[in-house]
Amino acid sequence: MLSTALAAAQETARSREWLLSLEGFRMRLQWRSHNIQRFEAMPHVETRNLVSGYDGMRDESWAEECEGAGGTEHSESSAEADRLFLAWAHGKTGYPLVDACMRCLDATGWLTFRMRCLCVSFVCYHLWLDWRRPALYLAQRFLDFEPGIHFVRPPALPAVTRPAGRHPPYRPSRAH
Repeated sequence: MLSTALAAAQETARSREWLLSLEGFRMRLQWRSHNIQRFEAMPHVETRNLVSGYDGMRDESWAEECEGAGGTEHSESSAEADRLFLAWAHGKTGYPLVDACMRCLDATGWLTFRMRCLCVSFVCYHLWLDWRRPALYLAQRFLDFEPGIHFVRPPALPAVTRPAGRHPPYRPSRAH
């Protein structure tokens, strides 16, 4: 009798875990659909900040090339931006987790969602590079690249899609 009760309790626990997993998957699909629809409605998010107040914060010579201007002159700060970008892209920043992620991406073409966020946040916040060049680089590397997701997410991470001070709180308890 005790073993039957224990088996029922374990089955209930597995059911709850399964339901939570399904709910997490449903939410990911919902965000995917939201981002794809947003990209279709605003295709310029591939190359421009949604909030123009953020224009000019970082070296944007790569942004001009993305929009088709091409042939921009590279200043000394652009040379430094190139050096930092290449270190990030080749996994040679000196930050072990970031370097491991970038090397894993080169080897496999895939990173988990959290590691993708980490890499984009690092290149935009810590290295202070404009998001467009890393976004194009990642687009060429991801096996599961989808413009509606991958061109909407990079600008959101360095917060160039909404006015300052309006960031959603980080809630690790809600992460799936």
